Amino acid sequence: MKDMDERLYEAAIRGDVEKLLDLLNEDALKKADEPFLDRVMRDCIGKDNPLHLGALFGHNEFVREISSRKPEFACQLNSKGLSPLHLAAERGHVLVVKVLLETDADVCFVRDRDGRIPLQLAVIKGRVEVIEELVKAKNITAWLLTDEREPILHLCAKHDQFDALKKLESLVKDDGFVRLKDSSDNTILHLLSAKKQIKMVEFLLDNTSIALEINALNVDKLTALDELYLPQWEAGFLELKNILGGKGAKRCSDLSLPTNFPLKLTKHDSEWLKRMEPSLLVLAVLVVSVTYAAVLSPPGGFWQDDYLQPGSIQNHTAGDPILLSKKGGRYYIFYFCNSIGFFSSFTIITVILGKHQVSPTYMLRVLNSTTVILVVSLTSSYVFSLSSAGSGNWMTLALLVIYYVFSIGTIFGPYIKDSCSKILKRQRRGEGSQQSVVIQMTTDHQNS
Repeated sequence: MKDMDERLYEAAIRGDVEKLLDLLNEDALKKADEPFLDRVMRDCIGKDNPLHLGALFGHNEFVREISSRKPEFACQLNSKGLSPLHLAAERGHVLVVKVLLETDADVCFVRDRDGRIPLQLAVIKGRVEVIEELVKAKNITAWLLTDEREPILHLCAKHDQFDALKKLESLVKDDGFVRLKDSSDNTILHLLSAKKQIKMVEFLLDNTSIALEINALNVDKLTALDELYLPQWEAGFLELKNILGGKGAKRCSDLSLPTNFPLKLTKHDSEWLKRMEPSLLVLAVLVVSVTYAAVLSPPGGFWQDDYLQPGSIQNHTAGDPILLSKKGGRYYIFYFCNSIGFFSSFTIITVILGKHQVSPTYMLRVLNSTTVILVVSLTSSYVFSLSSAGSGNWMTLALLVIYYVFSIGTIFGPYIKDSCSKILKRQRRGEGSQQSVVIQMTTDHQNS
């Protein structure tokens, strides 16, 4: 049997159909319990099967013969995670691709180990004829995204495959096709602008409806024109800037936006929000209970008797807070901070329970800011209630104030750091843009 396997693989490499038929006839005469090709398929799990080798070397007749006898070979992945159709598409063997599609067109949907279908691999390699055959067989494959959520036209931009892009645009006549976005909400214009692909940009603007998305914002709130201004400067900046500007492209700072919130959350923010919702809801309910109880039982408790003497500063009636009579200022600060914590918690509960009525970005920002206010108010309430209980112990008060300042720094530190980083980044971008424009103008002047 091992000798037969070796001869079969040799026949696959050479494309020898006659040897394949001889092997099948030889196996039939032996009347084995398990058919020859069934055993080969079982032994080839995770390895190259004969159809892989036939497709790899472009032996279309061999591929036709063996795939007609064992169509299941077409769906097997080899050690590199590739199906026979992936290999044929990558190598540009058009006739082999046609044979495999005739046998079973659904192999177009088989994904390799990296989550790519054969059409996407053909686009990356620029196999235009193969692209045409695959799209004609299953038009819907042109709309499928990679496992990394990249549309197929984005692969054309990423791998500089202009001919593949033109072929796909001619085969898929649909306005929505060129306007597909990736997981970061980048249109194809974002990618082409970043790579300074002038010809591709001109072609799409002149032949498709992509101009409707020319000022679309990605998750970083950048337009295609903003991508052009990023630090990695190359020749063609001014030319592409004029092309985009001629079609109405603007930078995000020039757009009149109805809101400061991006349209969608990033994947990281979305996962964080989903993970933290239950914890924030539990925290908010707990704080509502604690702050409500603090109003019913303030620091120092309540007077149990009436004391009314003309001219005395200790006058009180039963039920008045003791702290109010002795240290009124501290009581009002405690009462104010406690109330802020109470209503902040109610806000968190309301936003989480009514999340379907607001945008995710609005919800995220409200929860972030309200949680900060909640922590600050609770810390303040704790400091003033404990310092009041200390009966004038200023050392205790000083330590609590230091702790309070430390807490505020911990909360606002990341925000301050992030704001400073953004300011420095904008300054670097501005300096980079000025230098690049000067270099480009100098180059253009020398060429003229």
